Amino acid sequence: MNIRSFVEAELEDILSIYNRARAKEECFADVNATLQALEQLIAGESVFVALSQKLSLSQKPSLSQKPSGEKIIGFVSVWSAQKFVHHLYVDPDYQGKGVATALVRQCVDEFGYPLSLKCLVTNTAACKYYEASGWKNAGLSGGTDGDAILYRLQLLAD
Repeated sequence: MNIRSFVEAELEDILSIYNRARAKEECFADVNATLQALEQLIAGESVFVALSQKLSLSQKPSLSQKPSGEKIIGFVSVWSAQKFVHHLYVDPDYQGKGVATALVRQCVDEFGYPLSLKCLVTNTAACKYYEASGWKNAGLSGGTDGDAILYRLQLLAD
């Protein structure tokens, strides 16, 4: 698996993951986001993608063309000024295979500790993952999709 910065030409790929992952969990009101909506959600954020294959040295992504021979299997977007993980989604076919942890490690490498994020209380699978990975419950917070747990990460569990 390779992690690298997102390029604009990959927006449709991450939109597909975003919608599929949200639909699988059955706790989100909106599971049919549009390209424009996702673009607005990640505007101004640092976005990284997880790839199922490594790029060859001759392939360099550009803003207008995505590299060939790879499949995006997850992404993370971070509001870097606050080290806040705004979105962390993994293709449902690749969940449980270390993709989310690799993306979080990239965030730690880029921004350092502590990181924070919010997760819907009803998203029990994600809450279990965060708690098993070392994220600490820092209290409840309201949100547009319902009550959420604020998590903070001081050290990523191995």
